[in-house]
Amino acid sequence: MRHTAAKLGLSVNRNGRNYVTTDTDDRPVRHPDSAPRPLLTYVSLSYRYLRLGMVALVGLIFVSVAIEVLSTPDRCFQGSISAYYYTPVQFIFVASLVAIGMCMIVLKGSNEWEDAFLNVAGLLAPIVALVPTIYPGSCSSVQPMEDASTAAQNVENNVLAYAILGAVALLLTWVARARVRTSHGIANVPAVAGFKFSLWLTSGIALLGVVVFFAARPFFIEWGHPISAITLFVFIIAVVCQNSIQKGRTAANTTKGYLFTNRYSTIGLLMIVLGVGIVVVGVRTGWEYWVLVVEATEIALFAVFWVSQTKDAEKKIPHLDDAVAAGVVREQTAPAVPPANTAR
Repeated sequence: MRHTAAKLGLSVNRNGRNYVTTDTDDRPVRHPDSAPRPLLTYVSLSYRYLRLGMVALVGLIFVSVAIEVLSTPDRCFQGSISAYYYTPVQFIFVASLVAIGMCMIVLKGSNEWEDAFLNVAGLLAPIVALVPTIYPGSCSSVQPMEDASTAAQNVENNVLAYAILGAVALLLTWVARARVRTSHGIANVPAVAGFKFSLWLTSGIALLGVVVFFAARPFFIEWGHPISAITLFVFIIAVVCQNSIQKGRTAANTTKGYLFTNRYSTIGLLMIVLGVGIVVVGVRTGWEYWVLVVEATEIALFAVFWVSQTKDAEKKIPHLDDAVAAGVVREQTAPAVPPANTAR
């Protein structure tokens, strides 16, 4: 992280001291104090592309499903996006969901609630991918790639690997949090580094999943997918609603007053109303494609929210002094750089 920030070559002045980054050889890089530059290049661009990459992965799943539908003799559809696990879409579906889940966990929420919701959603996304839905039938452009028994064997291998790596990642996160508390002092831990509730919630759900996996393997294989998928959608809707509330509170602190209606509240309302409406109509009428439609609708609306939030986030790019204060960039002090002597 130090070298990442160092490539920015930034300088700020805070409390009378000059904070400078270092280059990859740990040599001070100084810039005029009169022109501190925002933390925009490199790190912020990486942040933007990481977020937009998630949208691209969603698009990749939709395109792969469309190609599969067009490749079937009678243009048939599976009953859900998850059912395409048994078709040539499988590799795109699994890889994209695992990558999206990791991105959700890696990306830090702007507050503890959003961070917790993103972490839980990110934790569940790979389970939705690795634990397949019930074997759907023969609507495939080729001979179904595997049957339910083969899928169960895959679950035992893949989920065990995911559990081991996840346990290591959570342990390292707890250790890193403890080190931050030690180095800064408990009272001075930056808020973004001290999201206690988020870490406890993620760890608790992960522990519950591991216990069920080892203690009730048949139940996990049969119900792991639908339970994880439903919970995943609940938490991504919660992310949208939380941002709607936060946006309203921000407006309340200005002359605009509290805004109940904003982009995020509109998207959240659509996700809830359309989701519930499609489920009710599908169940009451026995429509076989209602799961497919509700999944596609929720995913598409969340992608719209994600792009909108990415655009808003770029308006809040911090300065380097904020990164130094948060303890994510090492600080150095240097004497002020005198103005260049232009006299001849």
